[in-house]
Amino acid sequence: MFLQRNYEKIEVVFIRHHTRAEEVDEDTFFHSTENGGTVVSSALELMKRIMDERYSPTEWNIYGAQASDGDNWTDDSPKCRKLLADDILRRSGILRIYKSRQRRKISGLSMLS
Repeated sequence: MFLQRNYEKIEVVFIRHHTRAEEVDEDTFFHSTENGGTVVSSALELMKRIMDERYSPTEWNIYGAQASDGDNWTDDSPKCRKLLADDILRRSGILRIYKSRQRRKISGLSMLS
């Protein structure tokens, strides 16, 4: 990976979610499937908690990326906006959203610190 060759300390955190989020390893993130509804705020809340517990913004540059089919429960969107605006975007260098062209059962958030 480019970053690992060019930076001394890199940590990548993978978060998968459907109605609830969990931290997983890279293989699980890319190869397991999920069924059920999509509640994006569950991943954002977990990202915030991980940032709070492990990644002080004074010591880490935090970059996030979300890969999604674009679905989210309608009533969850205001909660997502609040989490992003009030906390995550204030502490992240970049947050990228990647939307798949075809509908697939992949929904997750990867946080690179």
